[in-house]
This record gives sequence, C-alpha cells and structure tokens, in this order.
Amino acid sequence: MKIPPASLWLLAPVAALNLACTSSAAVKAAEKGDYAALQRHLADGLKKGSLDGGEVRAVAGAVVRRELSSAQGDDSKARVRELRACAAQAQDALEDRSGKDDEAAALAALTLLDERLARPSRWRERASHEAPHWRAVGARSLTEPDQGDQRRALFADLFTSVRHAAFRAAVDALDPRDLPMFLDAVRLDPEEDIRITAAQGVGALGGEQATLALKDRWASSSEPVRLAILRAWGARASYPSGGRDLLFWAAEQEQGAPSLVASLILLRGSSPDADVGRGGFLRAMDGGVATTRVMAISLANLGDEVQLKLVEKASEDGEGPVRVAALSRLTERKDRREQALAALGEIAAGDSNERNAARSALARARDRRVVQLLAEDTRAQEPGVRAWAAGELASMKEFPHAAQPLADAEPSVRTRVACAILAVPR
Repeated sequence: MKIPPASLWLLAPVAALNLACTSSAAVKAAEKGDYAALQRHLADGLKKGSLDGGEVRAVAGAVVRRELSSAQGDDSKARVRELRACAAQAQDALEDRSGKDDEAAALAALTLLDERLARPSRWRERASHEAPHWRAVGARSLTEPDQGDQRRALFADLFTSVRHAAFRAAVDALDPRDLPMFLDAVRLDPEEDIRITAAQGVGALGGEQATLALKDRWASSSEPVRLAILRAWGARASYPSGGRDLLFWAAEQEQGAPSLVASLILLRGSSPDADVGRGGFLRAMDGGVATTRVMAISLANLGDEVQLKLVEKASEDGEGPVRVAALSRLTERKDRREQALAALGEIAAGDSNERNAARSALARARDRRVVQLLAEDTRAQEPGVRAWAAGELASMKEFPHAAQPLADAEPSVRTRVACAILAVPR
C-alpha cells in the first residue's frame, strides 16, 4: 500500500522509537554484561545499517562502566590501565572506581591525577597510608612547596609505585630543593621509569651545573633514559644553560634515535641551531636502523624538496617498514596519493610482516578500501589484532564495524575497543 506523502510525518515518531528501543536494548545488554545478547544486537545493527556513532558511543560507555565495576583482583587493575588513553571520556567511571579501597581504586585515582582530572588535595592525607597503593596516590598529590619535606621522604620509599608517584609530583612542584635527589635518581634508581621522570625534573629546573651533571649520567644510561636526558637538555630552563651545546654533541656524535631526537630539538631553534638539526635529521631519514628512519620519515616536511625526495626514495627501495612509512606520508600529497594508496593496498592485501602497518596507513589516509580488511581482522584469532583493528576502524569513524568487538569474549579487548571508540573526537 502506498503511503500518502502528507502522512509520512506520522511515522517519524515510530521510526525514532524503534531506533531508541534498539539502542536501549544494546546498552542494557552491555550494562548487564550479557555479551551474547550484545553481540546479537550489534550484528543486527550492522546488518540493518542502524548503528550510528551516538549509539556505538553509548554502548562503549556502558561497556567501560560494566568492566570497571565487575572486574576483580589483577583484572581490575588491567581494566583501569586500559582506559588511560580515554581517561577524560571515562572520567565518571574512573571516579566511581576510585571510591573503593582496593589497588584498582588507587590506580584509578592515580590516573585521574596524572591526567589532571582531579584535585591533588583530595587524596593528600593518603601520603602516610600504610597501604603502598594508597601511599602512592598521596605521594602524587604532594605538589605544593610546603609539602617538600614529606615528598622528599617518599623518594626513598621501598615501593616503586610510591617513589615514582613522588617524583612525578616533584616535576609538577619544581622545587629547587628536589634537584639533588633528581640527579641521584637518574644515576641510582633501579627503575627506568623513575630515572626518566627524574631526568625530566632536572631539565625543568635547569641550571648549568644540573645540565652538565646529566652528561655524567649518559654513558651508564639506557636509550630511553638517554632520550629523556636529551629532552631535558632541550627544556626551556636548560637549553641556554649548556643544553644547547650538549644537543649539538649528541646530534653530531651519537647514532640512531638519540641523534635524531637531538636534531629534532635543535630544529625548533633558529640558525645555526636549526642547520645542525637539519643535517642530523636528513641523515636519519636516509640511513641507519629502520626504526629511526621510520620515526624521521613520519616527521618529514613534505614541502621541503630535499626531504620529499628522500621520502620518495624510501618508498621505492626502503626495507619493509621504512617503505610503508614513506608510502603513508606520500598519501598526503595530491600528486602522489593515488599511486601511494595503490602500493599500500597491495601490501595490505598480502601476508608480509608489514601487512598490518599498511592497513594502519590506509586507515590514516581514510581510504575505505581497507574497511573490509580491518572488519575481518576484528574476528582474528589474536586478541591484540582484534582490538587494534577495531581501533583503526574507530579512527575512521567506521563505528558499525568498530563496535562488533565490544561484545568480544576477552574483557581486555572489550575495554580497549570501548576506549578507542570513546577517544575519537566527535
């Protein structure tokens, strides 16, 4: 029966009601943890084309709340860690979780503090708590000048989490009295993350003596700590106090990532600093280990003819990951885009080690030819591949396909996918 056009408006509320019921059913299934039912709703929505971004976000939010509230023990800590990338969007759920007394609650509180989503004063009294997980939260809250003595006492705590939280608070506080202990930590603390944070604090406080003291720590430091030292030398308080000369040294004498990072910092300056930085950057683009070349190519200025030619060269003769990185950059050029997309498509459809990197490159280029490949990856055997593929689809705002792993059998996949969806800008 043909419906008169004038009567079509009468059906609009019915259609909206049906969609609302579908959305409500999926959200309710997620809230109950009935993932078999949620899987049916999501699959049906994909088939009918009724899943939109708003509905998928609502389901993702429900999954986050359910996973945070239902997980126990080490699983609950894992769920909190998996939400760091979308802490702002999951703030309410993290707030609720921080209201409990276990380690996951403390980890949720630390996440809120680290992401500047809660006031430090809220948990400061916990700095003397007998439980190390809550003592860490209290330590992270000691960011005021008059709390220096208490903060410095916790630099020597037996528990790594407490020491690291205290040093992160010290970086916020920027109290010159913390400098000697920053320098000691860069050299002596057994935990790499603490050494990295301490180097950041030295750079932020600056001064010629402190800047030069970091050079003494260079030889015995791991590469991640060396990169932190380079960033410290490039900090506003350290660059004019010896940091500039040390960055020159690293750019010209070191190899790999340290030389590249030093060059990138120098590139921010004016000549002659930028000239030295440019030389190191071009060397990194054209040679060295693959990981360094990939990093340099990803940061290349395609408006610079020399850099463009190096990217083009890498797209033709670079080893696997280098070639994919170069092709990915060339998709940004109108005159190279189609050729680069075609080459990436061949790699993405194959079975080489670079297949997934090529699929990610196509997703960044918003090439819809990769959607079906990624949709198939959301059903892969490996949980990490399923979560990665859904995240790539979410970044493309292909929400109906990205939503399917929200009902995955693995809690980690569900949470990571929900976080990826919530983190996509509206």
